[in-house]
Amino acid sequence: MEKKRVIAVISCVAVSLLPIVAGLLMLERLPEKLPIHYNVEGVADQYAGRMTAVLLLPIICVVLTIFLALISNRPTMGNFKLFLTIAAIGPMLSLSIQSVILMTGLEKDADVSIAFIVIGIVFIACGNYIPTVRPNSIIGVRYPWIMDDEEAWTKTQRVGGKIMFFFGILVTLQAITKLGGVNAMVIFLLGGTILLVIITAIYSYAAART
Repeated sequence: MEKKRVIAVISCVAVSLLPIVAGLLMLERLPEKLPIHYNVEGVADQYAGRMTAVLLLPIICVVLTIFLALISNRPTMGNFKLFLTIAAIGPMLSLSIQSVILMTGLEKDADVSIAFIVIGIVFIACGNYIPTVRPNSIIGVRYPWIMDDEEAWTKTQRVGGKIMFFFGILVTLQAITKLGGVNAMVIFLLGGTILLVIITAIYSYAAART
């Protein structure tokens, strides 16, 4: 792995662990139980001991960061910007979701829309760089009928990237404005993702047949 990629991964791991530092500093102020999961209405429905809650998600995000960095460190995965975008998913999730958990523990108003904003940003970033990905078995808009057709693959990544980009903008805007509440955010995210899959599948099949 190139030196700059190693530095990027180390930086992302360090950022993912920052919420642990914050959690340990405020440990005595936290209740014995903290939420670790929220339902579609944004209400906490699963709890864990405060030490587990402080450590669990950031550690999962560290593992996720390392895993994504390893699978994306291939020539077919695109350039360094795409690598960095993928590696940054872990720290973004750690900072956003863990902040909601800690704020809830401190009985502050926790805004779960932060998580949707992060998801929207991930869609925007991936949509921007996925068109640069060459045919591979891990990353990109992948369907069996385009894996051996480089022209159809390239067309699909371009169209899929544009849809992801604009969908990410819509997800982010809805989360910022809180339009319709958490339920609407979940429905829009799931419905939009399904629609994204259907549109790209139809387009890629047509591209492979031409």
